[in-house]
This record gives sequence, C-alpha cells and structure tokens, in this order.
Amino acid sequence: MLASSIKTKTITAAQALWSIGAKAATTSQWLLNTALNANPIGVIIAGVGALTAGVVYLYKNFEPFTKLIDAVWAKIKGVFSFIVDSAGMVSGVFSTIGNWFGDDGDKEPTATTAATKKTLAGITRVVS
Repeated sequence: MLASSIKTKTITAAQALWSIGAKAATTSQWLLNTALNANPIGVIIAGVGALTAGVVYLYKNFEPFTKLIDAVWAKIKGVFSFIVDSAGMVSGVFSTIGNWFGDDGDKEPTATTAATKKTLAGITRVVS
C-alpha cells in the first residue's frame, strides 16, 4: 500500500511539473508569435489578410457593396480591354506607316483612320 501511495504521489508531481512546462511553452509560443507579428512584414501580411477577409465578407453579405465591386470590376475590365485594343491599333498604325515608306507607297491612310475611330470609341466607352 505504501509503494502504491508513493507511485501515485510521484505521478501526480510529474503531471504537475508537466503542466507547468506546457504552460511555460505556451506562453513562450505566444510571445514568439507576438514578436513575429510585430515585424513590419508580418504586420503587412496580417493587414492584407484582414483586408481581404473584410472585402470577401462584405461582398458576400451586402448587396450594395457587391454591386459596387461588380461595377468597378467591369470598368477595370473595360480599361484593360481598351489597352489591349489600343495596342493592336498602334501596331496596325505602325504597320501602315511602314507600308507607306516601303515599296508600295500608294496606299491611302485608311488603317490610320480606322484606328483613330476605334481609339475615340474606346475612350468614349471607358469614360461613359
């Protein structure tokens, strides 16, 4: 009976020490996490994550915000579409100019006129 009592007390003491060690390790980990989050890069990453989570939450739960984001996204797509179209038109203009100075210099500037009209139409579409 005495040996059993000693074993029980020893196990209880070991468990108490283990608990203290686990709490110390937890506290140390919290302090390390705080220090790492205080790092400017960690703060920026945490801020970007929080901002992303906030935008996703608002987009999924608030209809006016959803409409606003959809409208802004449509404008962004329009601008990039305009840029891509303009790049194609600029390429056509340079090609036409190259043809003017090439062997076949009799061509009229129809491609340039069409490119100008497309550019003005694209600007009008983005602005309106």
